[in-house]
Formats: sequence, C-alpha cells, structure tokens
Amino acid sequence: MRPYFSKLCDKLKTPKPIQLLKIILIIKFCFCFGQQNKFHTQIDSLLKLSRKGANYNIKALSKADSLSKKHNYERGTITVYYNYSDHFMRLNKYDSAGYYLDKAYSIIQKKRNYKKLKKNILTNRATINAKNGLYTKALFLYRKAYKIAINNKMEDTLLLKLNIFNMFNELGKEKKTIERLTKLKNRFTNDTLKNWLIVFNYFETLANAYERKKDLKNALKIWKKNTSVANDHRNKRLKAYSLLKTSNLFLLSDSLQKAEVIINKFSETIISPLDNEILSLFYEIKGQLNFKLNKLHISNKYYDSIITIPKVNMKVLMKAYKYKSENYHLLKMHKEANIAIKSYIEITDSIRNITDKNILNYYNSDLRFIRERKEKNTLRLWNQKQKFRIIILSLILLCICLGFITTLILKKYNKSKITVKILKANEKKNYEDQLKKREEELIATAASIQDQNKKIKYVKSKLNVIINKKDYHQLTDIKKELNDLLNSSNGINLIYDKLESRYPNLAIVLKDNYPQLTANDIKHCLLLKLNLSIKDCSQLLSVSSHAIKMARKRIKKKMKLPEETRLKEFLDTI
Repeated sequence: MRPYFSKLCDKLKTPKPIQLLKIILIIKFCFCFGQQNKFHTQIDSLLKLSRKGANYNIKALSKADSLSKKHNYERGTITVYYNYSDHFMRLNKYDSAGYYLDKAYSIIQKKRNYKKLKKNILTNRATINAKNGLYTKALFLYRKAYKIAINNKMEDTLLLKLNIFNMFNELGKEKKTIERLTKLKNRFTNDTLKNWLIVFNYFETLANAYERKKDLKNALKIWKKNTSVANDHRNKRLKAYSLLKTSNLFLLSDSLQKAEVIINKFSETIISPLDNEILSLFYEIKGQLNFKLNKLHISNKYYDSIITIPKVNMKVLMKAYKYKSENYHLLKMHKEANIAIKSYIEITDSIRNITDKNILNYYNSDLRFIRERKEKNTLRLWNQKQKFRIIILSLILLCICLGFITTLILKKYNKSKITVKILKANEKKNYEDQLKKREEELIATAASIQDQNKKIKYVKSKLNVIINKKDYHQLTDIKKELNDLLNSSNGINLIYDKLESRYPNLAIVLKDNYPQLTANDIKHCLLLKLNLSIKDCSQLLSVSSHAIKMARKRIKKKMKLPEETRLKEFLDTI
C-alpha cells in the first residue's frame, strides 16, 4: 500500500493539466450543489413566513417567486402559485385564483414527485368550479384528488370523499349520497378518528341531502347531532352555524315557535366578531321568521341590516332586496317597494354584466367537459367491445386450430389403427402358414416313423420265425436288413429337404463357390445352419462326435478358411 500512496503523492506534486481541470470541476460542482441547497432552504423559509396568520404576506411570496425562478427550484414556484391562488380564493377572486392554479398545474402535471401539491391544486380547482356552478367538473377533479390521496395514504381522504358527496347533492343525486353515507357511517364517526371536523362535515352533508330530499325530520336530527359535536369541541362558529341551520329547518316545516326558541339561543350565545356568512344567514332567518309572524316592519329592518354588512355576497343582497320589495307590497308602500325592486334589478344587472361572460365561458367549458367525458366513455366502451371481439375471434381461431390438429391426429390414429389391423392380419396369416407347414412336417415325420416301425415289425416277425424254426442260416439276411434300416435316412432326408426349402440358395452357392465339397459336406453345412450341436448331429447321422468334428475341419480346409474364423459364422454371412 505504501508504494501506491507514494506514487499518488508524486502525481499530485506534479499534476497534469487534465488532472487539474478534473479537480477544479469537482470543486465547482460541490460548491454549486451546496449553494443550490442553501437557496432552496431560503425559499422554503420564505414560503413558511408568507403563510403565517390568516392572510398571506405577498412581499415574501413575490421574493420566493423570483428566487425560485432564478435558481430553477420547481417546488418553490409551484408552492408560490398555489399560495397565490389560496390568497385570491380567500378574497373571493376566483378568476385570478384559477389562473395561478392552472399555471401551477401546467408545471406539476409532468412531475411525479409532487403528489401532495398536485392533490391540493386539484382540490382548490374543484372548489372554484363548485363555486361557479360547474359541479360535474368539480366532481371529476375531486375524484382525481381522492385517488392521489388514497394511493399515497394521505390524511385528508375522508374530507375529499365528503366533497364528492357534496357534489352529488348539488347534481341532484341525494338518494345516492344518503345510501352511501349511511353505509360509511362507522368509517366517518369512528372513535379512533382524531379529526372531529370530519364528523361535523359528514353530518352536514347528510343533513343537506335530507333537506334537498325534503325529509326535514331526519335533517333536524342530524343538525342536533352537529350542535352536540360543536359543543363538545367548543367551536362557537360551528355551533352558531348549526343552530341557524336547525332554526331554518323549523321555519321550513312551519314550526315557528321552535325556530324562535333556537334563534333566541343563538342570540344569547352570539359573540362578536362573527363571519359575514353567519351574520347574513342570521338576519335572513330573522327576516323570514318575522315575515311569517306578520311583523313586516321588523323583517325589513333585518333585511336592511343584511344590506349594511360589508363585502356581503351579491346573491344574498339580491335575496334581501327581493324580500324587502315583497314586504313593502304587502304593506302597500309602493314607493319603497319600487325603490327596492330598482336596487334588486341594478344588482342583478351588475352581476350579469360582471359575470355573464365568465358564466357563459364556464358553462361552455362544463358542457365541453361533459362532451369530452361522454366521448371518452364511448371510446372506452368501443375499445372494450373491440377487445371483447378480438378475444372472441382469437378463441374461435384457437378452436379452429385445435379442431384441425385433432382431425389430423385422428386421421393419423385411424391410419395407424388400419396399419395395425393389416399387420395383425399378416401376422395371423404367417402364423397360420407356419402352423400348416409344421403340421405337414409332423405328418411327414409321422409317416416316416410308421414306415420304419413297419420294417422293424417285419424284421421282428422274421426273427421270431427263425427262432421258432431254429434256422440260423437266415440270420445273415436279417443282419443286412437291419443295416439297411440303420443306414436308411428317411428322417434325415426329410430334414435336408426342409433345409433346402428354407435356404434354397445355400446349397447352390456352396456348390458353385466350393466345387470340391461333397454332398455329405453340404449336408453337414446345412445342419450347422440349423444351430444343431455336435451331439445332435452325431445322433442324427449315427456317427460319433469325433467324426463330426473331423468332418467340419475337413470342410474348413476345403473352403480354405483361417483357423480363427468359425464355420457357423461364415455360413451365416452367405
């Protein structure tokens, strides 16, 4: 190891220009990376500072925006745009909020790392669409955000689910929301659930669904539960909101005394400052209650108080002027009624002038969105049908191929069956032929044995005559006859005949190739071909075994075969 380090030190002492360049580049990269991290932390801290409090610090946001653009920090730019959109949403400036959200979404759409930001952008975009009355588009975006939240196991999945159900309510699908939410009750109102706001929102959506369905009893029950939830967690705003909602439901069900009692409760527990939304709702309910109690002057006072609220919603103002004009008509104060109607018309005209184009654009976009969704669904269905057709066609082709293969296999099998039958028939024939031949052989051998037996009997009878007559001169004749019998080769000749019929060319080949061989030698060769042993041959020929050995040696010499080769092996080759 030491010589290696010494070499390295020598190289560093006398560096080449390429090595120097490499070192400089590495140092520069490390420095740039460190600087980049430093700027990223600075931008993140600026973003945290901008979010403090109820409102956003726009100076900090603009500084973070410039820094993130300068140092190509994508997360920073996206969060800046998102914060801008959130700021404008709080000021009810939905057009500018939508502009910044679109900008953020155009950057984030291609990225996979910023899933939480993507989910937040989609939810804000959905809320803007819901505020502008584009409920189908909002529902689609909420569903997208919900999918991201579920896949990445985020915390606010239940809130997103409730937003989806709110969209169902707006689209007139109250039955669907009631059915689904009653099934999911344990999931939303679980004891282990930490966020109590989810429980409140759950009951609110369910109550709204019942209210839209005009099932006021169930709606009242649920709003009572919500008031208890707000009391438990000491949230005065939500308590006030739930009380107002219950009183409104009593008004709708024409139980005015109960509505009055709840409004009195609300006025007792009211603590300023209240939201403009809650104040406007309170004055509206008071006005309606007094209108039903025929206290028209008092109801008009409440509508006047709605008009005096700063930054009140234009739609609420419209309602106030409308109710005022109705009250003045009943009171037969026509001048005041005309003034109220004029102001109502002015507000409606102003709303139309301000938002007519935007509303048209939004509704057109919503219609386009619906059409696109329909087209996508039809395309998806068409693709599914195509897939189904392709599967069916492939299955049919497979069946045809299998049928073709099976027919080929069956044909081959049938052919093999036929060949097997033919072979069996041939074997039967051969076997029958062999049996017939053997029967013929047996008959021939039996006939030869009978002839020999007759001759033996004849010799025996002669012997008996000679013994009885004691004529011993005739014994020489008997001896000759016996020798003839022994030398008679009827059985052997039969064997030779059979051998010649079995191997017809053998005797001819031996005679042609080896003319020096005698008829007796050829007989010996034929017996060898039958695989008969020396003992069997000696018995057949009635000769000693030594004589057969000598005869075979003579045949080998006549054929001029070497001593190594066996006569049997040589005869098998012929």
